[in-house]
Amino acid sequence: MGLKPSETGQTLNAVVFGDIIESLGFHGTTSHALLTIVLLFEGALLFVAANTGFLGGPAVLANMAWTGGRRTSSVRCPQGSSPQRRAADGGGALAVLVWTKGYVGLLVVLYTVNVFITFTLSLLGLTNYW
Repeated sequence: MGLKPSETGQTLNAVVFGDIIESLGFHGTTSHALLTIVLLFEGALLFVAANTGFLGGPAVLANMAWTGGRRTSSVRCPQGSSPQRRAADGGGALAVLVWTKGYVGLLVVLYTVNVFITFTLSLLGLTNYW
């Protein structure tokens, strides 16, 4: 594809999808509109992925709890999240933000690791369940 760093400050995804859209024969305003739509969908997917850890993680971990080789129902996951959990999540996120001094390169790596661990544990839990 011959991708090079963008001098306009575009992300790699914007450059790649822009080239793909242009290779399909779209140019000008149509190309810009399609690229905007693709990047909005990408942002929505990342938002959902980020919330997976907060919303589904505790339920998956509770369902994966084992005692003596058997699944136990003694661990209950509350429906929704408690104010204490929200405060702990927010405090942890703020601590990581302060610790990294807002360095996006490190925050993206931490985000990626969190998403993949959450998805892996969710799929492991579903596999174990079924």
